[in-house]
Amino acid sequence: MVHGSICLFVVTAFSHVVTQINRIISDNWISWWTADFFKKDSIDFYNIGYLILVIGFIINLLFRGKSFYYYARVASESLHNTAVAYVLNGSLRYFNQTPLGSILEVFSRDVEIVDDLLPDAFHLTFVYCMILMTTVILVSIKLPLFAILVSFVFIVVVILLIKYVAATQKVK
Repeated sequence: MVHGSICLFVVTAFSHVVTQINRIISDNWISWWTADFFKKDSIDFYNIGYLILVIGFIINLLFRGKSFYYYARVASESLHNTAVAYVLNGSLRYFNQTPLGSILEVFSRDVEIVDDLLPDAFHLTFVYCMILMTTVILVSIKLPLFAILVSFVFIVVVILLIKYVAATQKVK
């Protein structure tokens, strides 16, 4: 099961990367169009090229969504099966002392988080990380000094995160 999850994750990550690359090429295509980069007299060349890029982008978005939510469904099923196995293997004393309503309330809240909130949060985080990475890469290509600054800021943030996580674990 782990290898299947890794494969699904790689496919999902790859679909995010391809979609982001397609978006960047589409944005560049418009600038090439306005500057007549390819020296074509016909506007049809740029229209058809942009149409192909937009159709490719739509197909990539659909595949990205399908692959991500399939990945989320498989992960959710795995977590549900594990949680149900633990509940069913619980001691009889626990079920005698704990009201069934309390067990169902906690279980249903956890299922909602795993099924609804967690996949959306992960998907948005992944999309924004892709946008951030491509922005940093594109700006660093044009301004190499920016890459040095971002590297420095990244190191500082990692150090602060390590200290912050250590501090929060001591509080618990």
